[in-house]
Amino acid sequence: MKFLFVGGSNTLMREGYVRHFKFFLEQFCHEEIEIRNIAIGANSCVHGLELIKAEQNLSDYDCVVIEYVINDYQLAKSETIHTWRQAYDGLIRHLIKNCAPHTRIINLVLGRRSLSTFAWQNRLTREINALVKKYSSYASIEIINITRLLMAICDKKRDVYENLYKDYVHYKPPVVASLVGSLLSNHYISGLVNPKSIDYSPLPENYQDNFENSVVVDASRYSIRKREFKNSHVDLTAASLSLGETVEIELSGTLVAFTYVSTFDSLSVLVEEEGEAPFVIDCQHKWVKGDENRFMSKNFPLSWKNWSNKGGRKVRFTAITGLDRDSLMARYVNQYNIHGPSTQPLSEACFYLAGLLVNTSDKIVA
Repeated sequence: MKFLFVGGSNTLMREGYVRHFKFFLEQFCHEEIEIRNIAIGANSCVHGLELIKAEQNLSDYDCVVIEYVINDYQLAKSETIHTWRQAYDGLIRHLIKNCAPHTRIINLVLGRRSLSTFAWQNRLTREINALVKKYSSYASIEIINITRLLMAICDKKRDVYENLYKDYVHYKPPVVASLVGSLLSNHYISGLVNPKSIDYSPLPENYQDNFENSVVVDASRYSIRKREFKNSHVDLTAASLSLGETVEIELSGTLVAFTYVSTFDSLSVLVEEEGEAPFVIDCQHKWVKGDENRFMSKNFPLSWKNWSNKGGRKVRFTAITGLDRDSLMARYVNQYNIHGPSTQPLSEACFYLAGLLVNTSDKIVA
């Protein structure tokens, strides 16, 4: 059996639940279990859509597991939930269209330690439940709420539940990660023993506003200088922009998100898209500061957009300094000081742009 996992750091962790899921499933199935894990930590389902769009041979998999609720809680707010809906709906539709009819699509709900985030998490869970119901006639699509199961195991005692975590988002290995893996394997085995009867009706035409028809653009093709980044779970090439350098890309639609690489020498970036307000962000994540061997693949969704402005346009990325950023922030409405400016000498610092997710849909909401 072949499995594809996409999600955040709990899915990525070497000692996480995926390893234990495989172990428990092998005890029952007595056959080879092949797992492809394309999860990347600290990113949302918007990045998941980009990763799935780039994945080949989706029809080869018996099951696809999606795990993004922990990271998606920031998109659950009233002003951004519409972006989450369009990304997650597009992700589900792409899987249904490209996976085999028998492929099971399992939406895994993992929660954060703090109960103060449960309102956002519950909102996303309700949204996913609605999508499962919406597409249940067209595919084997399911949801398993691990957080609810863990709360039940803890008898809804807050202190016991919070003690399951090693930090604010990650379960303690190996005991709790093993428990999560066993809960998921039990859910999967239950579906094997008692399969659902599905008539596999053809998926109807997409008349809703979502990102199903989005495309992934390789930004490295638009720059003379490139840099490769590779580790045990990431292998990508990015356009490398020194201070003041600009790359301009002609889009076939509107920019949904862009993926950049955060390094110890990352510069800030100014983003100017035709028809939209410019904005700036810092690209040096705290996890990579001071360590030249570390890097992070980060996806930045333009979640505030209303997505009514469609059609082709140009977008321009310019590498800037922290001083430039402060000046630009005084002039522009959209400003995202999310990590902190580069601390490296300007002659060595760069902005690394890997890819863009572009919405090409021209459908009208029914």
